[in-house]
Amino acid sequence: MPTLNTQLLTTIDKLISCKLNKDFHTITTYPIHGGDINQAFKLEGSKQQLFLKLQSGMPSDWFQQEFNGLTAILATKAINAPEPVIFGEYEDNQFLVLKYLNLITTGDWFQYGEQLAHLHKINNGKQHYGWPDDNFIGHTAQKNSWNNEWANFFAQQRIGYQLEIATSNGYMLAAPNQQIIDVIYNQLAEHQPLASLVHGDLWKGNTGFTETGPVLFDPACYYADREVDLAMTELFERLPDAFYQGYQAVYPLEKGYQQRKSIYNLYHLINHLNLFGRGYLGSVNSTIRQLI
Repeated sequence: MPTLNTQLLTTIDKLISCKLNKDFHTITTYPIHGGDINQAFKLEGSKQQLFLKLQSGMPSDWFQQEFNGLTAILATKAINAPEPVIFGEYEDNQFLVLKYLNLITTGDWFQYGEQLAHLHKINNGKQHYGWPDDNFIGHTAQKNSWNNEWANFFAQQRIGYQLEIATSNGYMLAAPNQQIIDVIYNQLAEHQPLASLVHGDLWKGNTGFTETGPVLFDPACYYADREVDLAMTELFERLPDAFYQGYQAVYPLEKGYQQRKSIYNLYHLINHLNLFGRGYLGSVNSTIRQLI
């Protein structure tokens, strides 16, 4: 992993100064813990605090895609997110700088649900699923070629791609890849939802609050069935009931969500298998058996 050497920090300070059109010089850096993927630091200048994310050895657009996702979320004015300042690359280090947010322990979860629902009402004006570019979910590439059929998009670009990686990693799954893809396609074939702007990786660790309200972090945005976000909030640690009540008050879920939830969460389970190893194989195979 990269370290905050003097040359790297000088480069970042210069780019920040240029972007903000005022001099920024880092006086103190504080390591911040909590992420599974990137290194993070708080940069403290004389009059401003910023948040720095670092990674090494990744594609040059590694943080550009997160920058684009945060920009898209903020443009909706539906819910807050850290404001991106710059992204870039220095030698083998990729970096992203965000406006620093002072987080509080918890907040109004009903309001969080309401604001996410308003985000999901945003669409791209077309019934196309995907995103202008491929991006990332964790360390895994996320394929986003435009598709006007939701069942095909999800079966191929979400489940199919992850299955290819799992197979190449040597994992024995509960059914052949093509059978799994076909089952997913058939179960979604009659479901053609609005292509909503979604966060894409919405587990509890990517939610938070400031004094002014809810905040979303670390997006893997695309236009999709909004239910993919709701499903993931129930996968690892379900959010408080007030969150779902707030969401339902603004944008009630459609019939069949409970059945589709397992399909959508299979994507994240296979991704976790590919990212973190065999400990997720049992959950992946259990979900596959349930679906087939």
